[in-house]
Amino acid sequence: MQAAQQLSGINLVSTYANKILQDSFDLTPGLSHLIAAMGGIEYAICSLLSVLLIEGLGRRKSFLFTAAGMAICMVIIAGLESTTNRTAQLVAAGFLFLFNTFFGLAWVAGPWLYSSEIAPLRARAQANAVATAGNWLFCFVVVMIIPPAFQNLGWKTYIIFAVFNAVFVPVIYFFLVETKGRSLEEIDVIFAAGGSPVHEERKMPHHMSIGQAREIMELDKVDADAVSEVQVVSSKHEIM
Repeated sequence: MQAAQQLSGINLVSTYANKILQDSFDLTPGLSHLIAAMGGIEYAICSLLSVLLIEGLGRRKSFLFTAAGMAICMVIIAGLESTTNRTAQLVAAGFLFLFNTFFGLAWVAGPWLYSSEIAPLRARAQANAVATAGNWLFCFVVVMIIPPAFQNLGWKTYIIFAVFNAVFVPVIYFFLVETKGRSLEEIDVIFAAGGSPVHEERKMPHHMSIGQAREIMELDKVDADAVSEVQVVSSKHEIM
């Protein structure tokens, strides 16, 4: 999810907005700066609203909805910019900011939250270090390839990111566990129970008691390390 945040193409819009508006849509430098600044304000507002969406719909639905929206935006931008119609090109510029909206509503903060929620307690620091490294690695890659991509591919560059966002949809649907309303200990139980974590999460009750967690883990015959880890955490809660 951290890598997907960058592969969505957000830096195509946020980092190169001024250049895209000037080169692709023939806007003046002053107007390009003004529109890019307005887009930044809109992006910040959507980022604040992301708290309501992620907690309201849940992580899975928020990621699914916005990834699909970003994919559609990129397809429309590519289609409109490939024409010579001035009105169509300006509409494409508007879809750049609609893309920003979808990204701000879930992806600007969601992957950072999600990577910390699903990491096992015994390796949370290490797992988040790897996730963060992946985020910045793909940030570097995307930012560096966009200028030569525009130079050599033109409007087809948007298709690349449309494909990435479209691929995220089934990945999210089949592999992302919903963490809304779950404690960190419950997430550990879900992953340790065996089988598909998505399926396990759906059948497990929310706000499990310590006894329920232990019973589920023992019935599913999970590995001894996972059992002992949850028992240690459970013991701490009992003491508290």
